[in-house]
Amino acid sequence: MTADEIIDLVYSLKAPYRKNAVFIMNDATIKAIRKLKDGQGQYLWQPSLTAGTPIRY
Repeated sequence: MTADEIIDLVYSLKAPYRKNAVFIMNDATIKAIRKLKDGQGQYLWQPSLTAGTPIRY
C-alpha cells in the first residue's frame, strides 16, 4: 500500500460524499497505513493533538 493509493481511494468517492466519509478498516490495514513514511523517514499519519479532537484507531 502506498500513500498515493490512499489518496486515490479518497478521491474515488464522489465529491458530495467525501466530506463526511468514514473508512472502516481492520487492524492490519491500519497498521500498514500508520507505517507509511515520507522521504525523511517521518510517519505520514500523525495523530491529531487538537484539543477536543478524538483519536480513533
